[in-house]
This record gives sequence, C-alpha cells and structure tokens, in this order.
Amino acid sequence: MTPPTVFDWIDTGLLVLRDVGAAGLTVERICKEMRRTKGSFYHHFHDVESFHGSVLAEWRALQSRPPTDEGLVADRLRNDDRLDHAVRAWALYDPTARRALDEVDAQRLAVLETRHAAAGHEAPRDLALLEYGLILGLQALGVAPDVGARVRARLGKSALWPGRGRYQPIRCAGFLAARRRNRSVAAPMNTTIVPYLNFPDGLCDEAMSFYARILGAETVMRMTFGDSPMPCDDAHKSWLMHITIKAPALTLMASDCPPGQPYVRGTNVTLSLNFVDATEQDRVWAGLGEGAKILMPLGEQFWGARFGMLEDRFGTLWMVNFDAPKPATKG
Repeated sequence: MTPPTVFDWIDTGLLVLRDVGAAGLTVERICKEMRRTKGSFYHHFHDVESFHGSVLAEWRALQSRPPTDEGLVADRLRNDDRLDHAVRAWALYDPTARRALDEVDAQRLAVLETRHAAAGHEAPRDLALLEYGLILGLQALGVAPDVGARVRARLGKSALWPGRGRYQPIRCAGFLAARRRNRSVAAPMNTTIVPYLNFPDGLCDEAMSFYARILGAETVMRMTFGDSPMPCDDAHKSWLMHITIKAPALTLMASDCPPGQPYVRGTNVTLSLNFVDATEQDRVWAGLGEGAKILMPLGEQFWGARFGMLEDRFGTLWMVNFDAPKPATKG
C-alpha cells in the first residue's frame, strides 16, 4: 500500500469538515477515515492544531485562485456551499478559521466590486456587499434554482441566482438613494452581539457551569471580584466579576451582581456589543445614547478594554466593548 502524502490527509480533512463540521477534525476520526495509525498522522503533523491550520490553508488556497471570469466566485460559492457553511460555523469560535474566512470574504468582495466598477455601476462597493450578502443568504436557505428564477422575475431582474455559471448584477438604486437621503442607514457592522446574564447571591458560577454542561460549552475566560483591583470584602472575593463560555455556535457572558445591587428576576439580561473598530464603537454608542440613561461612561477600563454601559430609551440594557489589538511581541 502506498503511504499517504500530507495532501491525502488534508483532502480527507476537507471532506470530513464538509460532511460533519470542525468537530469531526479529531486525530481519531481522521485516522479512521484514512485507515491509518496515529503514528502516521503525527509523521506529517506536529499536533491536531497544525493539521487544522493546514486544512484551512488548503481551503483558503482553493478559494483564492485568481478568477478567470466574473462568474467564478459565484460558481465556487454554489459548488462548495457545504464546506463554506462548515468554515463559517468553525469561525464563530476559532480565531484561525476566522482569519481564513475573513481573507476569503475580502477577496470575493474585491472580485464583485471590480466587476461592478468595470460595468460603470454607481457605488460598486455597496453593490458588491449587497450581492455577496444575497448569495450567502440564498445558500443558507437552500433556495433551489427555480425559486431563484421566481425571485428574479418578481423583482424585475434585480435579484441574482447562478445561471450558466454567472450571476445577474443587482440593481439597487432605491436602496442607495435611501442611504443618500438618510445617513442614519448604516453599513453592516463588523461586530458581534452576545447575551450577558447577571445572577444574585453568588449563583453565577453554579449557573454557568450548568449551562456549559447542558450546551456543550467550555469556559474561555473567568475572573472573580478578588482577581480585580476593585475593593471587595472577603465574603465576596470568590464571586464572579466576569465569565465567558463558548460552544461552536453560541457565546454566553455573565457575572454575579455586586453586593447591594438590586436584582429583579427575569430582567437580568444585557446585550453586549463587541467591536473590532473604535470608530464604529463611537458611532453606535452615540446612536444608542440618544435619550438613554448612561450607567457607565464609555472609557478605558482596568482590564484593557474601552467599555461603557447604558439603558436605551426603550429600556434595553447595552454593554459596548472594544478590545484594542495587542501589539505584536518581538521574538
């Protein structure tokens, strides 16, 4: 039997990722699919993390080949949708997968934007974002080509669907005109929204351990009041100031209510916005802050984030967070 090459292992990884998701990319599963021993696996890869990186690099390389015509991006999306969806689910909790997906998304958007610019369309970037979002949305819904044809007919050739390897260009002048008339219509945010729970009487640790067990999540951050520089009596030092648990498609954050803070059962959920851009954070803070009650002014905090809290004019509680990128350390 011919010994497998590193590319055989990676190709198997791509097939497993497509069929069962990133959870299937274990040494045991891959060795079973290859009918090889773990020794053979470790002959090619130092550990499972390096294997994951190789699978993502191959997926990125396959998606990043220079397109030869305007329909190639659409063809790839149509033909590799299961693998695409698997990588998107993986990227929800894995930073390496997130980086690979961001690179591919940026390259695909650039292709679509170039096409619209070459066709002389106004606002090619906006058109590309709309087109790409609609492509991914139709895929996620599993819309069949005949349904796409009906959508296109209903909207008067304004929708797009793969036809003979090409997508029809979007005509969205109405949307763009609305953006010019009303500047409050913002571009899509590059941020995530996470439920944030509060618990009374030091119950946070017990509650989040329960949720993690039931939801198959793991703790990725945990800080007690005793770990912080804030003054705290000995009886409450073990209470949780913050905890984050993550599962493949879920993130939950929580804390214990500080002693003396009122707690009303059923109203202990806050929405946490986590930004990657400080300018976007400022824009959203200003918008939510119209008529709001500021609970904590936006500013630098001791844990290294730029953070603020408010209750908007509708009574919804928000946490607005930005973690500045940490400077690279010199090796």
